[in-house]
Amino acid sequence: MSVHKIEINRPKGSCSTIEIYLLTELDLLKHFFDCNIEMYHYHRTGGTNFDRIYFLRNRDTDIPLNIACFFFERDVRFSTVYDYKIAQIMANDLLELYIKLQLARLKEDTKIGHEVHTVLKTRETWTASKTDLAELIYALDTAKCINHGNIKLKALTSYLEDIFNINIGDIYRIYLEIRERKGNRTQFLDRLKDRLTERMIESDSDNNKKK
Repeated sequence: MSVHKIEINRPKGSCSTIEIYLLTELDLLKHFFDCNIEMYHYHRTGGTNFDRIYFLRNRDTDIPLNIACFFFERDVRFSTVYDYKIAQIMANDLLELYIKLQLARLKEDTKIGHEVHTVLKTRETWTASKTDLAELIYALDTAKCINHGNIKLKALTSYLEDIFNINIGDIYRIYLEIRERKGNRTQFLDRLKDRLTERMIESDSDNNKKK
């Protein structure tokens, strides 16, 4: 495990999604700790009484090698019994600090996002119907207009509810009702298109009159 591996595999998505991913990486470090707890104790207590056995090559010893090791760990011409294991332990301690720092930054980002939402609560109010808003939300979600699509529908709904001072309710049920419409199913979006087109035509007409 490395910082490079963690970062290239970091998922896109909400803060909670990334948090779950980072916590899973911490669990992997915990698993390694559990499997090598005696060496952790030896390293952390500053033990030296077994150094000649652990860290000198070609020592005759009855201490078994860890089966779950790389081939070069078992080659006495290349490595000693536990030098690579100690290196892993030291690296994992640093990696643990890195992951916890990322989690702390994630919490700070979440806090800032919450504060932004709080500020937005002094906003204007949505005065069209909840169904119209649901239609708009699904259109924005489908077209990946927000964060290149890296936002859950529920989070997008909550965000727009905050902006427009409205509680839309069960958006999934509303979407089913929209799907069951006979004929034109995108009534609100089409109405927006028609109104904008009319406005443009009126603006063109006004400009021509001024000429």
